[in-house]
Amino acid sequence: MFAVSVVMGVISFGGTLILQEEFDPGEALALMEAHGVTVCHGVPTMFELLMRDPGFGTRDLSSVRTGIVAGSAVSESLVRRIRQWCDVQVGYGLTETGPTVSITRPDDPAGTRETTVGRPLPDVEVRVVDVATGALHGLEAVGELAVKSASVMMGYHRMPGETKKSFSPDGFFLTGDLAMIDDQGFIRIIGRRKELIIRGGNNVTPREVEDVLRTHPAVDQICVVGAPHELLGEMICACVVPVEGAMITGDELKEFCREHLVDYKVPDVVRFFDAFPMTGSGKVRRQELARAVELELKPT
Repeated sequence: MFAVSVVMGVISFGGTLILQEEFDPGEALALMEAHGVTVCHGVPTMFELLMRDPGFGTRDLSSVRTGIVAGSAVSESLVRRIRQWCDVQVGYGLTETGPTVSITRPDDPAGTRETTVGRPLPDVEVRVVDVATGALHGLEAVGELAVKSASVMMGYHRMPGETKKSFSPDGFFLTGDLAMIDDQGFIRIIGRRKELIIRGGNNVTPREVEDVLRTHPAVDQICVVGAPHELLGEMICACVVPVEGAMITGDELKEFCREHLVDYKVPDVVRFFDAFPMTGSGKVRRQELARAVELELKPT
């Protein structure tokens, strides 16, 4: 995963940076073996593809000690699987925040290293505020994560309106991420505010549904989006790339969800795809997928 912060970190410690023009898991594994790579950074999809590549079981990757997985939501199960290979840390940040806000550490309690994005870096202030009013929330309450530090951007270039909307009156940047902070300062990301699905007046974060469906053995990739509904306002649509050769129906996946979720969080619709539209950094183009689903479900 390329970022200026990664480059500066490597240079600061006199390390060697190995880059690919375009991510290819097989080639990446070969480079790790050839150069004795010790640290691997990437988004969750990259780590997943690395571990699925045939070369993962045949290459000598014993040099890889640690790394950072960040850039999008990472499931607890994926973190555990990566850590069977290397002691990866989970990071959180945005371009606007410079970028890193928080990260797990090797000596953090075991449970927090899989389920949170760690605690803030030194001199980074975080708090959770009410989405509607901006009022400060207490511990364990879900709200929008707000960040303040010397590395947070001054604003969006020539976009004063957007800049003003993105900051609280006392200078905290509003990340757009829903989160909660526990009594030890560990941050748990719940989902993106803009991705929140309001179904019949109930708030549903795509991630909580995705985390359940991701554990089904027939599901290879999952992305949950909202689609307009005349009665409910929005309905929940689970977009699924099934495991190659798997035989599964939408009704079976709905029933699986009912075993783990309250009724209003069970997907209303399940749609199957051969592949998802992806960004160059390995993230699902969620809005593009949501538009495709909306067009498909739109009454004719």
